[in-house]
Amino acid sequence: MTMQNKDASRPGRKVAQLTALGFSLGLLLVGCSKSTAPTPPPSTNQTTTAASPTTNPPPAVSPAQPTNPPAPPSPPQPAPSTNQNAALTPPSPTPAATNPAMALLQKAGQFYSSLTGYRCVLHFQAVQKQGSQTQTVEQTYELVLQRPNLLLLKPVTEQQPLTEGIVLASDGTNLLTYIPAAHRYEIKKAPSQIDGLPGRSAQQFASQTPLLGLVDTLLRKDIAATLAEGVTQSTLLGTEEIGSIKATHAHYVQKDLFWDMWIATGQKPWILKTVLDMSPLIEQVAQEAESQGNTNAAAQIRQNSLVMTFLMTNWQANPRLPSSFFAFVPPTNAQQVVSLVKVQPWEELIGQPAPKFQLNLLDGGQLDLAQLLGKKVIVLDFWATWCPPCRRALPLVAQATAKFQNKGVVFYAVNLRETATQIRSFLKQQHLNIPVALDTSGQVAQLYKVTSIPHTVLIGKDGKIAEIHVGFTPNIQQVLEAQLTKLTSTSPSQPPTP
Repeated sequence: MTMQNKDASRPGRKVAQLTALGFSLGLLLVGCSKSTAPTPPPSTNQTTTAASPTTNPPPAVSPAQPTNPPAPPSPPQPAPSTNQNAALTPPSPTPAATNPAMALLQKAGQFYSSLTGYRCVLHFQAVQKQGSQTQTVEQTYELVLQRPNLLLLKPVTEQQPLTEGIVLASDGTNLLTYIPAAHRYEIKKAPSQIDGLPGRSAQQFASQTPLLGLVDTLLRKDIAATLAEGVTQSTLLGTEEIGSIKATHAHYVQKDLFWDMWIATGQKPWILKTVLDMSPLIEQVAQEAESQGNTNAAAQIRQNSLVMTFLMTNWQANPRLPSSFFAFVPPTNAQQVVSLVKVQPWEELIGQPAPKFQLNLLDGGQLDLAQLLGKKVIVLDFWATWCPPCRRALPLVAQATAKFQNKGVVFYAVNLRETATQIRSFLKQQHLNIPVALDTSGQVAQLYKVTSIPHTVLIGKDGKIAEIHVGFTPNIQQVLEAQLTKLTSTSPSQPPTP
């Protein structure tokens, strides 16, 4: 789909984003961008119902926004600031020792960590409402994990051969990724250990297949840490039955969503059900529209809702299966390709000298990268307030970098083409005090080959680009902290391996 009106107001674009990104993890895990995959995404079963046949559906829009929205008017003169690198940390969740709901996550995480593997059936349903329009997506998969590196994920359907979804199969030697809708597959070397979705292609497709986001969590070695990240409030809601199994129901609050989880009682605390409610993010976008005087846009935004339900059944602990069980043979008419996803232009920059630039800062002064290269570890995060994944990622990037201020790490949030008023309003709402560089023309984003945001660049003390992260993942703070630990302990004469 293509944008019908590139000059639409920013609140209007936010309505479009909520509409178009409704069934992708663009709101949860990935960035605001055009799709990077040359093959069609794993398809889903979808049904749409309308309360009134006279209601027109919303116009077609791009499934994600490019990094170059229309340039806004020149920003007002910024005021000076006394703090260029401080991040205001949001309230920390209550420790598990005193919080039963967080202790429940830890108990489940410890149980999963004790297993050598498991087998289950995953059922997914997403219900999105846009005014009088309701759209439903459903998927069912079988997931089998046998550590350290045996994995099988495939759709459960009576229709053969497969026509939708995605297949991941690691037999310990090879990792096969197959997209039935495209009749294409790739074969890579199997990972030595599985900790999250294996393979770049699967990670890319997670942005278009919500169920893969849950699978990524279930495959983590530390499920509890992944689930607990960003939780600010949690409450136990009692005991209920999921099917015929007694489960403890807990409610968790994060900045952009509410989620509920049902975990089996007893000695085997299987995760039986998870429900994600995107209402907080929708309300946040509506309030931003109201703050800019766009009451009609705010009312339209509030007509949207998105609820995702994940039901996990038929759990089996520690299955003992031969490696041949995890092998998958694609149909004879399927085409093997080198990669299911394109190599991105920004990947060519890893290991290369960081492009130099100068940008004005939101609160006065100037960022001259040349003055920092070779002296500091530099983190640049390209972002915009209209990008939902950016709003989730930015606080976590700020928290990660703040821990390394005394170790020579500097952080700048590089905003793309927005006014000072818009940026300050967002920072105030998010309680963030961070240095913001203003890329009002988008030229620096072009230097760094930014095609989607958030786009986070780590530059080592040797002045070369060491790491690049595109999109948002729940464990981004942990990943950045591990990489910054490595970069701050690496001397310029021994640059990190890209």
